[in-house]
Amino acid sequence: MLRDEEIEKYLAAGRIVADALELARKKTKPGVSVSFLVSELENFIEKKGGELAFPVNVSLNDCAAHDTADISDERVIPENAIVKVDVGAHVDGYIADAAITIDLSGKYGKLVECVEKALSRALDLFTPGREVTEISETIQRTIEGHGYKPVVNLTGHKLERYNLHGDVAIPNIKLKVPYRLKKGDVFAVEPFATTGSGKVVESGDAKIFSFLKRAKTRNPVARRILDFGEKRRGLPFVLRWVFEKKTPMLSIAVRELVNSGALYDYHPLKDIEGSVVAQAEHSVIVDDEPVVYTRI
Repeated sequence: MLRDEEIEKYLAAGRIVADALELARKKTKPGVSVSFLVSELENFIEKKGGELAFPVNVSLNDCAAHDTADISDERVIPENAIVKVDVGAHVDGYIADAAITIDLSGKYGKLVECVEKALSRALDLFTPGREVTEISETIQRTIEGHGYKPVVNLTGHKLERYNLHGDVAIPNIKLKVPYRLKKGDVFAVEPFATTGSGKVVESGDAKIFSFLKRAKTRNPVARRILDFGEKRRGLPFVLRWVFEKKTPMLSIAVRELVNSGALYDYHPLKDIEGSVVAQAEHSVIVDDEPVVYTRI
């Protein structure tokens, strides 16, 4: 069970995330740089008194997740893009995580509506004693009922203090998950629907990392990364929070730390080329009446 002061911290983080996503709707336009959008949202979270639970994700078109601005990123949001904006904030380690899809093309309203309906129906089920399998089945049935495919290898996840991915997942397809919800559990629920294959794969260089363990290294750049990552208490981070410029030494340090198991690297996750992926996400506290605390 959550204590009252813990609930208040979740709610405070949720209000910040909800406001950040409203700002994202206003700022996400063709021609806007990915770096500008990410910076605006991350600065907003901090100005509101939250801390960043993870780098703001901006994933375009066939990319479902784990993309963000890199150091000296020159990309701009193209005309007719389908933009997923995923935002996370925490207050004293109590995390709120939510995402929206913005259709700049005007062509994929049904796809966006599909994931929003799947999310809404799933959230209603976050009551004590409910089986996770029933929630996943509801998500899958809703998405397939609209003529799209759920992304089979992306899931929602339990939220714990300073732990973005707890030990219980919420699949977007019906799988046997031997867990019944308990009052006070906290989850991020995130249906993904696609016009493509229904399965994402790693694509491109990782921009997001999380600290796993200390490693012996003589490389001062690697030590700087480790020092920063360790202070994050396991929460994901980006190198642009640490360095202003990309250098060959930085790439060497990252490769060394990933290969040694000191860092985990999150690569962008994409469906097949030419497909479009939509995402909707909210965070919820399990109760007799589910508390969706990232919703305005």
